Amino acid sequence: MMYVPIYPPNEDNMSPAQDTQEAPWEAPMVSMPFVFSSPEGYALCRRIVATHFDYAPHDVQVEGVCKLCDGVDVFAILRTGMGKTSFLSMYMVIVLAILAEPSLCPAAAKKFPNNPCMLVILPMKYLEHQMVNNCTKCTSYGADRHATGR
Repeated sequence: MMYVPIYPPNEDNMSPAQDTQEAPWEAPMVSMPFVFSSPEGYALCRRIVATHFDYAPHDVQVEGVCKLCDGVDVFAILRTGMGKTSFLSMYMVIVLAILAEPSLCPAAAKKFPNNPCMLVILPMKYLEHQMVNNCTKCTSYGADRHATGR
C-alpha cells in the first residue's frame, strides 16, 4: 500500500477534480478465526495434552485432534497401539481445557459448547473399560457417571 499525502487545496494546486480530500485507506481490523490445523494449533494442543497425559502423543493423533477441533469430520484408521482410545480422550481434554481456561485460546473458546459430551460406541466390553479408565486418568471430569450409569 502506498500513502500519498494530500495537501489542502489552494489556488496553485487546485484542479476541478481535486475538490475533496480522502483519508488514507486502512484495512479493516478483522479477527481471523483460530485454526487448530496450523503450527500454532498443533503447539497449543501438544501443550494441553502434555498436562493430562504421561506420554507424548503421536503426530497423527495431534493432526486428527486438531482437525476435529476445527470442525472437520475425521475418519481415522490406525493400527494397533497407535492410540485410537487416546485420540478420543485427547479431543475431549483439549475442549474441556479451553472451556475451563478461555485465555488458552480466546478465539476458539466460543467455538465449543458449554457442557460438551461424547458418545462412543465400542464393539467390546474390554474396549469400553479401557476407554473409561483412559478418560478417568486424563481428565478431572472423569467418566464415572458413564461407568455407573448415572
